Order: sequence, then structure tokens, then C-alpha cells
Amino acid sequence: VNLRPEENFTWDLGAEYSFEYLEGYIDATVFHSRIDSLISSYGSSAINLTSAAQIQGIELSLVASPPGNALKLTGSYTYTDTDDGTGQALTRRPAHMASLSAIYQYSDKTSITSGVSYRGSRDDQDWVTCPSSGCRVTLPGYTLTNIAANYQYSNQIELFGRIENLFNTRYEEIVNYSTKGRSAMVGIRFKGQP
Repeated sequence: VNLRPEENFTWDLGAEYSFEYLEGYIDATVFHSRIDSLISSYGSSAINLTSAAQIQGIELSLVASPPGNALKLTGSYTYTDTDDGTGQALTRRPAHMASLSAIYQYSDKTSITSGVSYRGSRDDQDWVTCPSSGCRVTLPGYTLTNIAANYQYSNQIELFGRIENLFNTRYEEIVNYSTKGRSAMVGIRFKGQP
């Protein structure tokens, strides 16, 4: 495939505000990109889009640790508006994405982490149903929940366990390609002497 290199012009503008009493901050960033010759998947190959694509939106993030508390919270949200140059949204790019995680230091040796992430609906091309043209379909949004725990047994030994996709959510990141369901892992980490 003879692809041309992408050319883009991007700008972003951000602001941050700190909360001293929460030992955290909130951050907001507005962004915009114009991309000429954007490389996009096309069946089992790739092509350059003939029109200039536009990607713009806003990102919000938050970090907070209540004073005197062993809890740390982090969150983010991104809104993205895309245009492939013909008035259609770029494929596989959700308009809405969000995440929230919490880390709780239960003791000097034990910590528990949990997180929730959301990925909104987005367009894709179905090359199985429409092998010649890749008909446009909309994949539904989904939410995933993960949880993990760590125990520092000694300076050299750490025990850990985690469960990913806790609620066994069924979803597709790419049309016609399944993703794994709930999975769990336990293990031991060994660290050498300092």
C-alpha cells in the first residue's frame, strides 16, 4: 500500500486549579487538530482520507486526596468531536470517554485499588456483512470495572491479586472481534536487594 505521510496542525489550551485542602487539582484542556491525508483502516488494508479530518474536544481531569485520609481519587472525562472531511465521524473514536479510580491504603502494607472506565458508542465499518464497501455500523458503549489488592509481605516480597472486567461485560472494541470476559490473576513479586 502506497500511503502518504500525515500532515497535521494541532493546538491546545489548558488550565489547572489546585485544591490545597484536598491535596489535589482539577485540570481542563481544549484541543483541536486538522489532519491532512489521515491514515485510516480500510478492510484488511489502509488508505489516506482524501479530505482534511478534524478532531476537537475537551479533556477534564481530577485528582483528590482528602486530608487525614488514606484514600486517593482520580477521574477523567474526554469529549471528542470528529469529522472525516465529509461530515461523518471518524471510525472507532467515541465522543465520550470517562474513568474513575480509587486507591485506598488500608495499612502500611496493604492497598486496594478499584477503577471504572466508560467508552461511549462509536462508528466502525463492517467488512464481513459488506465485504466490498464496509457498511458503517455503530458499536454500543460499555463500562468496565477492575479491582486489585497488594500486600507488601517484606521489602523483597509483594503479594498481589486483581480481577479485570469484574462484571463480565460483553463488548466489542472493533466490530466482529470479541474481547475477553472476566479474568483474575494472583501472583508474587520478588525484588532484589537494594
